Amino acid sequence: MAELGRLDAPGRPMLFGTTEEFLRSFGIHSLEELPEMNPVQIEEFKQQAEEEVTQKNKI
Repeated sequence: MAELGRLDAPGRPMLFGTTEEFLRSFGIHSLEELPEMNPVQIEEFKQQAEEEVTQKNKI
C-alpha cells in the first residue's frame, strides 16, 4: 500500500492505494480479484470515521 495524499475533509485523513508489490505478496494478479465491498459496510465505515473525528474535535 502507498500513501496517495490526504482527503480534503475534517482531520485530513490519509488516502492509500494498492501497489503491485502489495498484490503480489498476497498472490493477487489484479484489482479485479479483490472481493467487492458491501455498500452497507462502506457506509458503516464512513459513519465510524465521522464519529471518530467528532470525538477527537471534542477533546
